[in-house]
Amino acid sequence: MKKKSSLSIYVISILCAIAQDMYGEIVGAENQVPRVELTIALTNRTVEVGSTISVLCEVQNRSTNEVFWSITTPKPEFTIFLTNSLAKGYKVTPDDSDFPVGKIGAAGRMMSKHVSPGETYRLWELVKIPKTVEPGDYDLFALRYFQMNGKYQPKFKLKSNSVKLHVKGS
Repeated sequence: MKKKSSLSIYVISILCAIAQDMYGEIVGAENQVPRVELTIALTNRTVEVGSTISVLCEVQNRSTNEVFWSITTPKPEFTIFLTNSLAKGYKVTPDDSDFPVGKIGAAGRMMSKHVSPGETYRLWELVKIPKTVEPGDYDLFALRYFQMNGKYQPKFKLKSNSVKLHVKGS
């Protein structure tokens, strides 16, 4: 029994070492991966509830490995959230239920996006601020799961920078 436990610990240690070697040191609560960065930007820092804004999402790959992620069109590629100083949060990208099968164009197709070493991928996501969002000052950020080196490597999640956004009542 002791040999089996030692072997399990040894295998876990090796896997952790491989992950740290591939991705660099994993830092922060969001498990951000150095050399691969997810950032966002806005053209407007004030918005009314119920209106739509454009969020620029950018993936910059400074690693030596290709980065990729799977998407199903027409769903958003990035999940975007609003949070305030009172820890009130809202997911402002649509849920899967907003894209029912059978709705025109909603069946979508599965594809993957790839960013080669040294490249940057940019995409504007349209985000509607729900009428349920209380007016006030918020931080807006994006989350996304990625993979490196094909399907055999573990997924990792990146959290973007936070951008200040003021939400006005309608």
